[in-house]
Amino acid sequence: MHAAGPRKRLSSARPEAPGVPEWRVRVHAARRRAMLLLLPALRLRRGLRHHPRRLRRVDSFGDCVAAALGAEGQRFVAERDAWLHATQALQRNAVSRLERWRHS
Repeated sequence: MHAAGPRKRLSSARPEAPGVPEWRVRVHAARRRAMLLLLPALRLRRGLRHHPRRLRRVDSFGDCVAAALGAEGQRFVAERDAWLHATQALQRNAVSRLERWRHS
């Protein structure tokens, strides 16, 4: 017995049709349980009917970072820019070495 009580059969309203294999009844019940779990989640993602629409995707947290850093924001921007320039220089160097290697 489960904590919520005994499990009810899903097809208790109708008797089983003669000639239907028992495995088919079990597979149908399992698919039905899975759909009853998945369909509400899919509807929420799509924003169908009266369900709330999905939140818009946030691609940049730049404003949040600046607000969270407060007084250290300027130092963060300077360090970020230095890192960005160093990364770009490394990439340019790697590309030029690759081109020289290809042409040699």
